[in-house]
Amino acid sequence: MADKRISDLPDGTPVQGTDLIPIDRSGVNYKIAASGLVGATGATGPTGATAAVASTKLDYVERDLTSVGGILAVSGHGANDVTAPVFIQGNAITLDGSTEICVEIFIAASEPNIGASIGADLWDGSTFICTLTDSSTPKGSGVGGKDATTMYGRRFLTPSAGSHTYAIRLWCVNDAGTSSGSVFSGTNTDPFPDPNTWAVAYYRVSRGDGGGPTGATGPTGPSGGPTGPTGPTGATGPTGPAGSSGSTEYDYVEVTGTSTITATADGNSGGTAVIDGNAVTYDGSTRVKIEFYAPYLQYNVAGQSILVNLYDGTTDLGRLCNMGPPSATATDLAPAKGERYLTPSAGSHTYHIRAWKSSASGTAIVGGGAGGASAYMPAFMRITKA
Repeated sequence: MADKRISDLPDGTPVQGTDLIPIDRSGVNYKIAASGLVGATGATGPTGATAAVASTKLDYVERDLTSVGGILAVSGHGANDVTAPVFIQGNAITLDGSTEICVEIFIAASEPNIGASIGADLWDGSTFICTLTDSSTPKGSGVGGKDATTMYGRRFLTPSAGSHTYAIRLWCVNDAGTSSGSVFSGTNTDPFPDPNTWAVAYYRVSRGDGGGPTGATGPTGPSGGPTGPTGPTGATGPTGPAGSSGSTEYDYVEVTGTSTITATADGNSGGTAVIDGNAVTYDGSTRVKIEFYAPYLQYNVAGQSILVNLYDGTTDLGRLCNMGPPSATATDLAPAKGERYLTPSAGSHTYHIRAWKSSASGTAIVGGGAGGASAYMPAFMRITKA
């Protein structure tokens, strides 16, 4: 072998780690194993960026009645009546046939006449889906024949693939098949219980599952160092870990006891504190949902109401919900649920839930409990990304 040129030697591929290769280093000959020429392993790719929180909203439409005095008369028709007037018309949305959605309707106050019901039906084009919610006045109750009630309803469903345009239609009937009543939204001039601003009525469609997506995968690590004269390329670095999923909740405060309401007016005069939120800093462009829930409202003065307002610091943003007892008894109870969608200005905001009663007489209560057997669940205020 000593008399053969290198080009005359047999092919030795693939390279073996034990192969010996001659090298010249500063005029001195050395040997080196082929394994010493393998490039270093590439560095691990960086962690994937945290995912942005996904918006679950598919459609949202408000109905502000301020321009017509904050009140809208409702009469006649009935459930599943395509001729009932449209209260809120949604926009066309395209769905894939497998996504579960949630359709919601909120009206801060409604007043059906004695023995009547105001209903809110969900329609998909000309197809009746269901009655989402209704408010009823027992026969012979109230002063002046009316009791005010908050209306809220929602329905989870998985629509077929294609375009869907939802609408909310309102009706008002009694045993005779016809009656009348009113719904409130925005600034009103109606004397019950006095002129003021109600939370704006809305319809909303959102994905039923919600949540932010998984963070993006980190990029692949770079290849190893330069290949030696016969060494293979360095191994690819491992994939970086996935980023964490974003959170949608900004604030949550619950109370496990009852609040006795002594205030008799809203607006700048205040109201009895029910829930005080925490200070949260917002960016000025993020839309949020503020929701309030209490297992029950209780008031024992017929023809009067207990009302719940949302405050931003000391600023009254309007009435979220109310309850008017049908008779003068302390046993009348009704659950309370109110929501408001808005975009806080940039900076720190502290939201509050305050309540008041429309008469100085009687005992008014916003109720909650610690949960568990034979106990009410807590009342709460929650703020999430819309």
